[in-house]
Amino acid sequence: MILTSASVMLMATATISGAVSVLLWHRRKLVGGTALSLLMMAVAGWAIVAALEAASIGLEAKILWSQFEYLGSGTATTFYLFFALQRAGIDVRLGSKRTIALWLLPIANLTVALTNRWHHLLWTGFVPSSVGVNQVTYLHGPAFYAIIAALYIYILLGSVVLVRGTLHAGLIRQRQNWVVLIAGVVPWAGGLLYAFNPDWLAGINIAPMSFSVSGLVFAVGLIGMRYFDIAPVARDLLFEEMDDGVLVLNGAHQIIDVNPAACRFLNTDSSCIGASVNTILSPWPGLLERCRQSDSEHYEVVISEEPLRVIDARLTPIVGSDLIESGLIVVLRAITARVHAQRKLQEAYDQLQEKVSEISQLQESVRAQAIHDSLTGLFNRRYLEETLPREMASSRRRNAPLSVVLLDVDYFKTVNDAYGHQAGDRTLQALAALLDESTREGDIACRYGGDEFVLVLPDTPLVDAINKAESLRLGCRSLGVDDCPGITISLGVACSPDHGQTGGAILLVADRALYRAKENGRDQVHSGPN
Repeated sequence: MILTSASVMLMATATISGAVSVLLWHRRKLVGGTALSLLMMAVAGWAIVAALEAASIGLEAKILWSQFEYLGSGTATTFYLFFALQRAGIDVRLGSKRTIALWLLPIANLTVALTNRWHHLLWTGFVPSSVGVNQVTYLHGPAFYAIIAALYIYILLGSVVLVRGTLHAGLIRQRQNWVVLIAGVVPWAGGLLYAFNPDWLAGINIAPMSFSVSGLVFAVGLIGMRYFDIAPVARDLLFEEMDDGVLVLNGAHQIIDVNPAACRFLNTDSSCIGASVNTILSPWPGLLERCRQSDSEHYEVVISEEPLRVIDARLTPIVGSDLIESGLIVVLRAITARVHAQRKLQEAYDQLQEKVSEISQLQESVRAQAIHDSLTGLFNRRYLEETLPREMASSRRRNAPLSVVLLDVDYFKTVNDAYGHQAGDRTLQALAALLDESTREGDIACRYGGDEFVLVLPDTPLVDAINKAESLRLGCRSLGVDDCPGITISLGVACSPDHGQTGGAILLVADRALYRAKENGRDQVHSGPN
């Protein structure tokens, strides 16, 4: 072997490529990082083999190293395709079964090179080169051009994938992808020059060197533009993988970007890019109208009721440097669980309110039963004892009279004995009905006990109370129940403040007046002393 300018340049290429590979390996956990690192490692190996071929003197040694160059070129282009696919978001793994066919290229290339001595399809002959003391010109057969075509198909596919990703990416991602595309142009040019003009540049194999130049460009993007640090976080890991949906509209209300989450929320796919928002959001006219108006607010959208799917849409106008609105960002967040919980809470609240209403009604019913007489429906003695002190206090504050009428049925025991207790009960009910009909709003009619009743008449002087009692006495004479004849009643009347200042005192005066009415022959009205 001899040291030539070609071997030195190729070894330098291998060193640079290896260093870039190590640098990239530290970012291998990010999208495409492993594939790009292995690509540069393959270029380093390719350059080393090419350097050994350039330094070799004997033809057999040169052919041996040239055979392994095809392994390096095929492996490098395969890793380039893997890198492009992964950067485009396509789930391809280096060792998966679904991608094993991609590895047929480097295997086929090496196989054709190693078996050339039997078929001569790759190299048809070798002649000394006009440049360099140990350079050989390889005469190529049809297999060489088939291999070159396959290699460039791989590079073309990878470049197309990156171009498509670049056209649909944001500004930062576009700048970064163009770095990769520019880097990919160099191997194209270098490979074509070496394939069709091998004596150019003194016979040096510039294909691996051109890949090394690509590595330098990658390194600039890695260190200067932080290609892997910014892009996966800003676009892939954030925009593409975020749980919230993002819909980006331009000033013409066309969709210019959408992430997978938004596609799931809106039952669409990435093909909606370029379409009018009127088409995509037509099932939800409320959200569509807010997008047209560029309302900067939250809006709740029910995607479906069965099953329940609800999203919260937050609209943010895009304002350019000229302060003119140029688009709209719609962020969609799933709130189905929250809405479901709210609905359950509302249902529980409604049920609770219904129960509270039932309990209130029950309480009212219990209270009504507690303060009313079960036989006559009038207030009972308990209610009278609770209410009379309040009425007395109110009358004192207003300096107004309050009268009490105490009455009972004459000879009620005789009615029960002669006609039975059921007839007696119906007689009490008829008397209670008469009392109820004769009272004003604000008056209180109570069954005091047995056949005794009490009327509390606020704002009623003694004379009016006596007249009221007399009217009731006369009215009772016409009361009759079935075959039970009419009854008579005796009544005692008292008035506050003349006959007392308390409920107990006024009732005592009324009771004594009632007693006098009975002593004087019953069916009479008596009052307290004037």
